[in-house]
Amino acid sequence: MFNAIDPLAGKTICDIIANITAFIRNIGIALVVVYIIIGAFQFLTSQGGQGVKKGAETLKWSVIGLAVILFAQGLVYAVLEVLGSRTGACVSAPSVPTPPPSNSFTPLPPNLTPPAA
Repeated sequence: MFNAIDPLAGKTICDIIANITAFIRNIGIALVVVYIIIGAFQFLTSQGGQGVKKGAETLKWSVIGLAVILFAQGLVYAVLEVLGSRTGACVSAPSVPTPPPSNSFTPLPPNLTPPAA
């Protein structure tokens, strides 16, 4: 699922690719909705002639844009399936080791002795 704070929060390269494409898809679909509204407004408020053609063209290209977005998303899912995102064969992203908590006890190595009091 897309994380709005960090879109690269995936654990594998496949997760990162899926998060980025989901982000781009969501922006694209929002733009398609805006262009459909603009095209419908142009179509409905025109008084014939070129306005109707312009509104119809805007609606046509926004629907074609939606089809391209959905096709691209399906293509990405197909590539991720080939890479093995569902089987766990995808390459893991590098992880940063976490330091131990500050209140944890770290024993001395066996070759060191504590200082004499």
